[in-house]
Amino acid sequence: MRLHGIMDACAKHGHELDPRLLGVTGQDWGIGGGVRAMQQVIDSGVPFDGVVALNDQLATGVITALAANGFSIPDQVQVIGFDNIEESQYLQPPLTTMDSCLSWIAPTAMERLIGRIRGYITDPETLSIRSTVIPRATTRI
Repeated sequence: MRLHGIMDACAKHGHELDPRLLGVTGQDWGIGGGVRAMQQVIDSGVPFDGVVALNDQLATGVITALAANGFSIPDQVQVIGFDNIEESQYLQPPLTTMDSCLSWIAPTAMERLIGRIRGYITDPETLSIRSTVIPRATTRI
């Protein structure tokens, strides 16, 4: 869903996302997966000036690969992650991230599950919460 959101945002602004710039990590959403995927994008030679990583761990790997290849963050390449994990604020530079509201999602999901088990929640319901950007030093916003 995060990738679909990125593609929708690109389309909304009249941009097509070049598939050569998609760093595919498979099931590896850790730091190493971010390093490898970013290195593949760098090696492709396709110019880019920003990276949207699908979680903060991937973004940490992206920052590592960019730094190792001499890219200046955020001057040459901006980076944003998702989830607002604690470590993101302590990276160098501190990572701009989307707060996925995990502190709301986890207890809400548990409350709904317990309610279904105990029978006081019987009907499906769509719940949503608005995510916010936590701006830090990896972007120019």
